[in-house]
Amino acid sequence: MTKTPIVIAEDSAFIREMILIALRRQGFEPAVACDGAEALERVREQNPQLLILDGHMPNGDGYDVCRELDASGEKPYVMM
Repeated sequence: MTKTPIVIAEDSAFIREMILIALRRQGFEPAVACDGAEALERVREQNPQLLILDGHMPNGDGYDVCRELDASGEKPYVMM
């Protein structure tokens, strides 16, 4: 199936796993981050076409990540 690069940034292991299951069933194999800093790192490494963000995470929440991405004109994202 598709290999569209996606990054999931979610600090809750349960929610992260539910998102992974749903995306894997559709043929995606997303990269995972557990906090804001790791999310930005994954974006730089993976060059994803989509970033799925939790609004409240340690080490820079989803809003911090959005501001960073908006400032650099980078990837589209979905805030949960």
